[in-house]
Amino acid sequence: MFEDVMCVKVQYDSPLMKDDYMLSRDELMEFLEYDPSTGIFRWRRSPSKNKAAGLLAGHKNGQGYREIEFRGKSYQAHRLAYIFIYGEWPSGEVDHINGTRDDNRIANLRNATKSQNQHNRKSWSRKTSSTYKGVTFHKATGKWAASIQVNKKRKHLGIFENQELAHVAYRDAALELHGVFARTE
Repeated sequence: MFEDVMCVKVQYDSPLMKDDYMLSRDELMEFLEYDPSTGIFRWRRSPSKNKAAGLLAGHKNGQGYREIEFRGKSYQAHRLAYIFIYGEWPSGEVDHINGTRDDNRIANLRNATKSQNQHNRKSWSRKTSSTYKGVTFHKATGKWAASIQVNKKRKHLGIFENQELAHVAYRDAALELHGVFARTE
């Protein structure tokens, strides 16, 4: 299945990786094992003294993504999972379908544009007055407002008596505008 040697120029989505580097899938497979059902990477072969074969590869970074250091570079594990399974680097970003940044099971990963990946984000504000994404309290009316972002612009969906009704409006708009990438929680 993985007999062809594929060498590609990596496009990085990590601020830690600034230089282009030619990295082959065979080179990764020589040093790493990946279990697509768990999303876990282990060292197949030790690349250095402090990384023994069989040990869990990588660490969680400050943003909650799993990173694996290899040959002096840091790689996000979800991007490595993508090349292990599909044989090529993703053309865009890799979206975690369930929103859990360190869940690198292949069933939870999909190629996405930056915009699609943003649609699947959890609520953009932790300081909102509502428990629902896209819903805020409208002080002037004492009611609940729903809004959604479309093409980098906020679209007002209406004012509602309660946050549940506002959430329904947001959910319907998100499903219509963002399809399978809509996150309504």
